[in-house]
Order: sequence, then C-alpha cells, then structure tokens
Amino acid sequence: MPTQSTRIQRAAPAKASRLFCMHCPRTVNTHFDPGEGVAFDIGCYHDARASVLCRLCSDKNKTCTPACTGMLGNAFDLAAILKWQQDIIESDIWNGDVKRTILKETHDLAIAFDCAESAHAREHGLKGTRKAVRSNHHLGVPFEVHGYMASGLFGHSIGF
Repeated sequence: MPTQSTRIQRAAPAKASRLFCMHCPRTVNTHFDPGEGVAFDIGCYHDARASVLCRLCSDKNKTCTPACTGMLGNAFDLAAILKWQQDIIESDIWNGDVKRTILKETHDLAIAFDCAESAHAREHGLKGTRKAVRSNHHLGVPFEVHGYMASGLFGHSIGF
C-alpha cells in the first residue's frame, strides 16, 4: 500500500486577486472610507492553515462563494481597475483631490459590481430560496416571457 501523502502547505498567504470570494469585497465595501486615503483592497487571502477557504470565510465559518461564472470577466475587470487604483494611490504624481476622487469612484464601482453580481445570480436562479433555485435550473420547463407562455428549448416551438 502506498504511503499517504499530505497536501503541501503554503509558507505565506496567497492573495486571490481575481478569483476572490464575494464575502471579502462585501465586507470591505461595508467598512471602507475613501477619506482615509488608503487604497481599496479586496483582501481575499488564502492561508496555509486553511488553504481551501479564505481567511474571512474560515474565521466566520462560511463557505467561499466566488463571483458567478457569467460575471468572471467583470470580476477580472474590477481587479484590473483596483490594481490601477492602487498604483495611482501609491504614486507621488497625483494630488490628494485626485486620489480621493479615484478612491470614491472605485468604492462606488465595487458596490455596483456587488449589486450586479447579486442581480445576475438572482436573475439566473443561482441565488434565492431553495424552492426558487430548484425550480429555475431545469431546462425545457415551461416559463413565461413578457406574459406569453413559452416551452422547450433548442429547436422546440416557442409561441410568442
């Protein structure tokens, strides 16, 4: 019988810059103050001790929930904008008014991303009550479009 090997643990925490857990930006959105002059940072770190969950989810005993698959491109764009924002804040070229404006706008953008991701998940039945999620995920089940009943997908007749 082969010997059981253990998973290699990280020496330092790994930052999830693009595939971050949605609990992390929601927490930062709640506590972020653009007036402090500190760059907006999602801060989703995966430790060596709990490499499957991020620090926040591990501490609060939650499950990490990444952005919906259909929103991953938007999450990558948000991460790129936050990286740009961090470079601007650390730079000596821009004055305080410009930096405060950028901090405020990136905070607003992060809040808008959270709202869009939540709306996307609800619209496609990925979030909500268990009954709503269960009934929305089946393909080919009759559904209503603008007051007209439509049934079937992929070549089936749909009457509008």
